[in-house]
Amino acid sequence: MNLFVIVTCTNTQPHVCLPLHTPAMFSRQIDSSFRELAVRRQIEEAVVVVRKNLDATRNPQHPADVPHTYDDKFRIVELASSAALTAQLNTLSAGLGLNPGIIAKLQEARGKKTVSLRFSCNTSSTFKETKTREEESATRHEKQGVFGKTTWKSVTTITEHYWNYHVSWKVEAVVGTGAEFQLVLLERTGKHVIMTRGKERVNPLSEKRSFDPQETEITWLLNQCSSEGSAKGNVDVEFNIDRRDATKCHTPRRNEEVDRLLENTSRFGSWCSSVQNQVKQAYNDGYSQLLPLGQESPNFSVINDNVFIPVAVMLALEPSDTSGNGNDNTATSEASPASLLSSQDFAEILSQQQADLQTKFVQMKEVLPGQGVVTTVEAGVVVSLGYSVKLWRQYSHAVQAVEQMLMNQLIAAIGKRIGPDDFAKYVVITVYCQIVLS
Repeated sequence: MNLFVIVTCTNTQPHVCLPLHTPAMFSRQIDSSFRELAVRRQIEEAVVVVRKNLDATRNPQHPADVPHTYDDKFRIVELASSAALTAQLNTLSAGLGLNPGIIAKLQEARGKKTVSLRFSCNTSSTFKETKTREEESATRHEKQGVFGKTTWKSVTTITEHYWNYHVSWKVEAVVGTGAEFQLVLLERTGKHVIMTRGKERVNPLSEKRSFDPQETEITWLLNQCSSEGSAKGNVDVEFNIDRRDATKCHTPRRNEEVDRLLENTSRFGSWCSSVQNQVKQAYNDGYSQLLPLGQESPNFSVINDNVFIPVAVMLALEPSDTSGNGNDNTATSEASPASLLSSQDFAEILSQQQADLQTKFVQMKEVLPGQGVVTTVEAGVVVSLGYSVKLWRQYSHAVQAVEQMLMNQLIAAIGKRIGPDDFAKYVVITVYCQIVLS
């Protein structure tokens, strides 16, 4: 028998009918970095950005400010999940070479085996040559003698040792252990000359260094891709929450599909951070040393991941437009006073994210050198990985914000802040009284 609790809210929703499962439905740890007001600001700021692509009459808002049904909460989480997955694929395609054609090959080759991304990096510092030169001091010295004033400058002999610094790295897609199938997505070798001064010739860096290979499974990501779409040169993603089994699906946040996605993306985010750090360390090692005269460090300030993230905005709702203009209510199973962003809105917002990412790559290409240890290729890897970490952090906060809305409604209905134990006691007493009185 399924039990339900009716929560009455006077601010945004006439009522919400919540399926009642177990106290555990609200008992899991909330992301320690989650801030409800911060997510609201993210939604509001993202709405300002996407309104440029929407009809001027449209007014998407934070979901707590628009009357909506419990079913709508599931739908906005599904929409946010699809947006995050699509944005991730766009980013890996632009920065790491995991494009639709490669995905199609991996889908065909993997069968029932896992697929992983593997990053490996090596550096070396080898002696090139030693040169000496004389350098005059900027200070002029004077001495008054019997025959008049004598002036001169001191000259210093400088010994400079030159070293070739090499960085070699690659990103591979690996099926199973790699013995079955592996594909190089991106690889590069770059070098520049560094310098030391002094009588002794001492290598400033390790003669050879090999970073620990970093590997992460992406089977979860490929499982969300349509093989038909990737074969046609694009990748279609659709994320659905299975609500048929009430023991596995408690709320829009507390269900197997979202749990798995959060677990997988947490591991993927750790991999992104590790690889990003290795790439940064490789080029920082080279540019933290003295450089020959005339050689300058690249403009590292342009290597940032300030690119639009289209996840939080997917939670936005609008009052239903009976004309159906720009809104999508086709998936709802009950009449709703709210409308989600439409499939056309979704496509335009994700295109905006892709265009924003490409603009960043063009900006880096205009500033960074075409050769050496740091080029647009390395910058693209760093930006893509940093962006991916931010993407999944925003996703985690977005789905937690939906859960927080449910908790806020329960608190408002009961009249005080409650914990899981309080809620469990409230439900037990309520159900007991209903049985006795009936």
